[in-house]
Amino acid sequence: MAKVAVFILLALLGSVTCQTGGYGDVYGGESSTPPTSYPQPSYTGLRVGYYDRKCPGAEDIVRKIVSYKDAGVKAGLVRLFFHDCFVQGCDASVLLDPTLANPEPEKTGIPNLSLRGYDAIDEAKAAIEKICPGVVSCADIVAFAGRDASYFLSSRAIDFAMPAGRLDGRVSLKNETLPNLPPPFAGVDRLKQMFAAKGLDTVDMVALSGAHSIGRSQCSSFSDRMSPTGAADDMDANLAADLGSKCATPSNTVAQDAVTPDKLDNQYYKNVMSRRVLFKSDAALMSAPDTMALVRASAYFPEWWNAKFAEGMVKMGNVGVKSGADGEIRKQCRLVNSMAKLAVLLTMLALVGSVTCQGYTGNATPPSPRTYPPPSSSPPSPSPRAYPPPSSTPPSPSPPTTYPPPSATPPSPVPSGPSPPVPGLQVGYYSQSCPKAEQIVKDIVKNAVYANPGIGAGLVRLFFHDCFVQGCDASVLLDPTPTNQQPEKLGIPNFPSLRGFEVIDAAKAELEKACPGIVSCADVVAFAGRDAAYYLSDNGAIDFAMPAGRRDGRVSLASETLPNLPSPFASLDQLKSSFAAKGLDVGDMVTLSGAHSIGIAHCSSFSGRLTSNSSDMDATLKANLTQQCIGKSGDPTVDQDFKTPNKLDNQYYRNVLSRDVLFTSDAALRSSETGFDVFLNVVVPGRWEKRFAAAMVKMGNIGIKDSSNGEIRRNCRVVNHIMGSSMPNKEAIPLETNMQKRQLVTLSGAHSIGVARCTSFSSRLTSNSSNMDTTLKSNLTHECIDKSGNLTVYQDFYDIEQARQPVLLECAQP
Repeated sequence: MAKVAVFILLALLGSVTCQTGGYGDVYGGESSTPPTSYPQPSYTGLRVGYYDRKCPGAEDIVRKIVSYKDAGVKAGLVRLFFHDCFVQGCDASVLLDPTLANPEPEKTGIPNLSLRGYDAIDEAKAAIEKICPGVVSCADIVAFAGRDASYFLSSRAIDFAMPAGRLDGRVSLKNETLPNLPPPFAGVDRLKQMFAAKGLDTVDMVALSGAHSIGRSQCSSFSDRMSPTGAADDMDANLAADLGSKCATPSNTVAQDAVTPDKLDNQYYKNVMSRRVLFKSDAALMSAPDTMALVRASAYFPEWWNAKFAEGMVKMGNVGVKSGADGEIRKQCRLVNSMAKLAVLLTMLALVGSVTCQGYTGNATPPSPRTYPPPSSSPPSPSPRAYPPPSSTPPSPSPPTTYPPPSATPPSPVPSGPSPPVPGLQVGYYSQSCPKAEQIVKDIVKNAVYANPGIGAGLVRLFFHDCFVQGCDASVLLDPTPTNQQPEKLGIPNFPSLRGFEVIDAAKAELEKACPGIVSCADVVAFAGRDAAYYLSDNGAIDFAMPAGRRDGRVSLASETLPNLPSPFASLDQLKSSFAAKGLDVGDMVTLSGAHSIGIAHCSSFSGRLTSNSSDMDATLKANLTQQCIGKSGDPTVDQDFKTPNKLDNQYYRNVLSRDVLFTSDAALRSSETGFDVFLNVVVPGRWEKRFAAAMVKMGNIGIKDSSNGEIRRNCRVVNHIMGSSMPNKEAIPLETNMQKRQLVTLSGAHSIGVARCTSFSSRLTSNSSNMDTTLKSNLTHECIDKSGNLTVYQDFYDIEQARQPVLLECAQP
């Protein structure tokens, strides 16, 4: 009768488990039992700072206790959190000790026999119960401890807030461990399935696998990989030999990461790439394109992995969270509350007679009595195969002048407002009004790019610089006039390096012949940028339709260039701000930066990176650039991409990864926020080209003018009301970058505006006349002699270094 009463009590408590067989060496094959699924959206009951009012010192207590533990225990705490959440959810069910009612809880399952950290959880719970009895759940303590162990093992690089509010579960079953915990021999598809069953995706799976950077593993978990055939396939031969000497006995243990065994860092991913990992499940991450890409990204970008690991820990902490009647807040983490109250009674009853399971039938023999460890002790050491534990470290980016020195931080961008697709723009806008418009532009651009790829790079840049200042309205094309002596093209970012004006002029002239007054200069700039990208890309890989219907603006101010155009010295935050002000997101920013695969740059734009001790530039590149730039007269130029300088391709992103880029703004893309995007542009064929096309179209929507504030210019260099006056029709040509002074000169009388044709003074360049300044003569010779066409030059040059005040150069006329 006493036995019946005890059984009724136990039945009311639940957790009556009847085992009809043993596990044996279960790790010899795959489990047929599917994992329990917990499709987990973020559990709304969890929140950061949950105990701020209920038990203000709770998280500090846990962190302090964890900080005192050795690296092995800390590694155990990370693994404990993982093993808790994957079986029955994050409910501290892994902590429950065997009882008479449940002799085989989770902690006795084969994957858990090697778990550590129970004592640290007990210590934290005891300390918290003293100040806040019955308030803080064991499940939250496990989560906090896993978070804090990550923090200390990563040298404080992995630092994140852990939401709380979990309740402790009452069910803990050994037979749920194998089906739910990923085994060390799992292939990539099985790993994905098991993580997906918990609401975790492939990124989470690869990020959390990085915890194999810490802790130790029993040789029995990977002994099959040390055979000659196994090692030849997916294990480094030297590692296999080393492990062979250390694993003479299957129960021996080795560090999971031999390089940084006590540091939670991204070394694990480098080990995966070099085939120096223990488990098949680790090696399997290189067997699928998506996981391989994530492994490489984690290896290259430690900060990115730190962030993804933190996100994965928080997301995993949402799995199977208990609430309401499903859970409780235990007083002792090793016993459910009802069992804690009855522990003494049950122990006394157990002394009177064995409590047998009533579920056996026939002649089945009940289980043999077992001796279990006292609640304060850790589970016995494993003899079957042990299970792997659940890792990162961060690194970091500097300024140089045509631009103001980097200490003068570029002003905040003048927002033109986010630009949704503009209703007035449409693909094929000129199909009726000027059917050959786009083909005319394309043919002229093709000839220009084939003759000089640098012009193509200039046209792409021209489109960018036009749209970022006053919107895509061709304001960058406007020449100086008596009423506006400082238009955009004379702004520091644009002068004298901006190129391609003459191509726009040629296209506009042909369009005016075919369809006078129809096609705007703004659309010509957009088409030219699109077409230049096409001809500069590999076999026309960048090919897209550009919507049209823009009007030309009437406002163009040099003073608006620096605040709106991203500086080469910009940090990531400054870049994001500049692009966001134009309605472009971080992805657009990374994508459009790829245009730095073409064109040239002035040494002054990055010289500060050559003279500093910054480590964010490759040493060989730094030495080469120093030789080309430092101590040279003028402001020399170099290719932005020295590997494929005339090809618009994804080489730029390879250069970013290898630190072979010029600008501080380029190096900034290695950050954790943008680094993975950079990486994908390298490894996924065609990804960047498609995104570049989409970003060019999106950028083409910025600040569009309509008939109320725009026009269709007859001459792209002059607004229409100026064209109606006696203003000469001018053509701009790039001014030499090696001019120490960009002087104002009059070639005919005292003209301060207008242009002059080279033919009107070329004889002075070829004669031995001494009445022309030698520097001017040299520059004009470069611009005029042996050039095709009847070229023109400005009669006035502007002295940029001296506030652009006109300076008259006295030159006697012949």
